Amino acid sequence: MFLISLASAALIIPLLINSKKVEKIDRIGGANSSIFSHQFNQKQKLSCPKNCFCAHSTVICKGLGLERVPKPIPNDTTKLDLQGNRITKLHFDDFVGLSDLRILLRDNLIQEIDENVFEPLQALERLRLDKNRIRSLPTNGLLKSNKLLRR
Repeated sequence: MFLISLASAALIIPLLINSKKVEKIDRIGGANSSIFSHQFNQKQKLSCPKNCFCAHSTVICKGLGLERVPKPIPNDTTKLDLQGNRITKLHFDDFVGLSDLRILLRDNLIQEIDENVFEPLQALERLRLDKNRIRSLPTNGLLKSNKLLRR
């Protein structure tokens, strides 16, 4: 068990210790400090991809050797970090239901991208596809609905 002393009760942050999520810290009373119990709610636990770190609409699956975009990704995710994996293809259904998502896909092995894969991403502002092995892009629908994307 890891105990963390906080001077103020105003901020509770999720913890990552040795690449593992700390899901519970028991409360211990004290004069100038408190130890808080922080448990991810059941919905967040169930919707966070295995071995990824999920907190505050951010999902980090960096450098896990993933060969495909992981699922399930919480629908309220705004930042998805998939850098440094072994993803080779972006499938048409990888980002369905993630309309607020901004994503980082750099430094993978992406060679193929399905048409309309980014269509559900209405809030997409930044798409990092550098350091991949992309040979060609779909001719129809890659970014047609992403009006906010910086060019």
